Parts: sequence; C-alpha cells; structure tokens
Amino acid sequence: MKCFLSILLFGFVFMTCEAKYKYNFNSQKEIDDSWGFKGTNFLVPKTKFYITSSQDTKDGKVIRLDSRKSTGVLATILPFDVNKLPIIRWRWRILSTITLPPGKKEPDDQAGVVYIGDGTFLKQYSLAYRWEYNTPVNAQKLIKYTSGQSEVFSTCVRNKNTKIGEWVIEEKNILEDYKIAFGRHPKGKVILCLGANSQYTRSNTMVEIDYIEFLPITKSKEENKKIKR
Repeated sequence: MKCFLSILLFGFVFMTCEAKYKYNFNSQKEIDDSWGFKGTNFLVPKTKFYITSSQDTKDGKVIRLDSRKSTGVLATILPFDVNKLPIIRWRWRILSTITLPPGKKEPDDQAGVVYIGDGTFLKQYSLAYRWEYNTPVNAQKLIKYTSGQSEVFSTCVRNKNTKIGEWVIEEKNILEDYKIAFGRHPKGKVILCLGANSQYTRSNTMVEIDYIEFLPITKSKEENKKIKR
C-alpha cells in the first residue's frame, strides 16, 4: 500500500540534543493535531492509530497500529534535513500477525510499515520498511502504484520468525537505501508515514511502536560501539 507523499502537515518532534530528533509517542492530542490520516480504499475500514499504555517502555506509552481487515497510513513532514540526520532507528513489537497459510505468497498487506519519502503531487517516491509474514527478511522489491505515479522500494525487516510481544530495534541508513532504490538522495520535504494493512488477508493485526529517532551517521556509529561493549 502506498504512502501518500503529497500531504502537507507539520510533525511533532522532541529534540533531545542538537544532533538528534526523536518521536516519543506519548500524547494522543499531538497525534491528532500533527499527523494526518490517508490511504483508505472505498468500503474498506480504516486502520486505527492511537496512544496506549505500556509497562515495557521508558515513557510508559506507545503508539498502536491496529488493523482489522483494514488499511491506512498516518503521515507527517519531517521538520529537519534528513540528509543531515539520515539514520532512522525505531523500536517496535508485534502483538497480532497477518493470518496466512505457511509458504503462501502474501498479498500487499503488512502488519506494520514505516515509510520515508519525498516527491510532488504528480510523482512520489518512498522507502517502506515492512513487517510481513512469509516474506524472507531483507527481501526487497520496487513496487509501482497508480500507473507509476508512486514508486515504493519495499524492504522486509521482520516476518513471522520474530516472537509475539518481543521488542526489536531497527536501524536503517536512509541515504544509502534511497541511493539503491532511486539513484539519488531525498530532497525537498520528506515525509514519515506509519502504516498497517490487512484488507487482503482479512486479518486482524496489531503492532506497537515505542519511538522513532533520527541520527547523524557519526552519532549512530558511536552509539553502536557503546552498545556492543
């Protein structure tokens, strides 16, 4: 499912230091005021995005992506230059997966997906980091929607092999992935989208995201060294 990159909204961001931006999902009002919903198909229910409590996070709150045979994305504009903070890192877990027979190729559904994209009203581009089911981890493909108006470079980062309820951290280099996908770096307004889609598999899925943060490349490498120690 594509992310509608023509949305013009202001995102809410918490700046923890000069070289790091972090989204802490602990206020429903900020979601309602600063993010916009898009992506519903005719007669298809809307995926729900809401703040809920969690005992397993530092702030005690998470955003839940609740898809019940539904579709939709939540979107906001990044208020900083992603070329300067190109490392995206987020912590999430799955509580309910797509329902699909083993080995069957899944349709265009994801229990959770994080999009990063740019473009114009006439042409949109985005990276999609997906939580799928039977798709192998690290599998990638370029998908074109609406006669090529929207191009989405999909990467499966998680599938059925991750345990239900287990928190996992993802980290991606947006500049590297954009270069692979589209032969360039992002430009202009860059949009962050969260999505969950289960309309084709007729599933009820649920994913929670603790935070999403953006870091410079050097910062990310330094923090990774500390983590490994």
